[in-house]
Amino acid sequence: KVNNWSSCYITANALPPAPLPDLESSVSASPSDVMSGEEVTVTVTVENTGDGEAGSTTVSYYIIEGELDCDDFDPSDYDQEDDASVGSLDAGDEEDIEFTFDAPTVTEETIYTIVAYADSEEDEDEDNEVNNWSCDYITVNAVPPPPLPDLESSVSASPSDVMSGEEVTVTV
Repeated sequence: KVNNWSSCYITANALPPAPLPDLESSVSASPSDVMSGEEVTVTVTVENTGDGEAGSTTVSYYIIEGELDCDDFDPSDYDQEDDASVGSLDAGDEEDIEFTFDAPTVTEETIYTIVAYADSEEDEDEDNEVNNWSCDYITVNAVPPPPLPDLESSVSASPSDVMSGEEVTVTV
């Protein structure tokens, strides 16, 4: 009896991982120098700089008193001001979102940091998760108090030349 058999080797290669998106934000606030209570428009551009498609996600913005170094931003340290939905973005696509708010009331000139945070709910698995936020700065000025009324007064005495004990009439 003859056994007919042979062996061969098969090499199985894993498929390369699907390309990932990379969502980045840029933010600008206008005007950058405002009076307390004036409207500020925040424009956020969310761009997919990765090679894969990004599904729908959320962009949030924050208004932080003081001049924050954007590298030090930690969203868990601040209250979110507002958010908006961003549609799906193919590689290289971008979408603009606008927010408006009234500048806070201040008693002296105060700098505020405006932070835009793309994929703020961390729905997307990305190439880089730490480049999702950007910052811009505004200066809020105190509204000057209304001018005080310009009061005028005059005083007259009659007669102007009197002797001790004489009656004088003073008019204000």
